Parts: sequence; structure tokens; C-alpha cells
Amino acid sequence: MASEQHTAELKQLRDELAKAQARGEEAARMRGELDTLRAQNDALLAALKPAKPSGKTSRSGGVPAST
Repeated sequence: MASEQHTAELKQLRDELAKAQARGEEAARMRGELDTLRAQNDALLAALKPAKPSGKTSRSGGVPAST
């Protein structure tokens, strides 16, 4: 009887370990995806950032400011 209980407990522990390992692998995969998305986001934000103007312009539509 004790041997059967011990065997059942070992099986349960193995199952829990397998599930924990699967969760860890899933978390690692998701971290990789998150890093990829962050890099894409940074690239998109950089592409949307306006270029620095070469001369003085007013804030009303890019018309050169009078000096």
C-alpha cells in the first residue's frame, strides 16, 4: 500500500515538473516575442520621428520664419 502511494506521488510530481517545464519554455518563447515586438516598436517610432529641419521654420506648417 505504501509503495503504491509512493508511486502515485512520484507520478504526480513528475507531471507537475513536466507542466512547470512547459510553462517555463512558454514564458521564454513569449519573452523572445516581446523582445521582437519592442525592437519593431522602436524602429516604427524612429521612422515616425520627424527629421530635424535644416533651417529655421515657424511652428505653423513648416513655413520659413521671418527674421
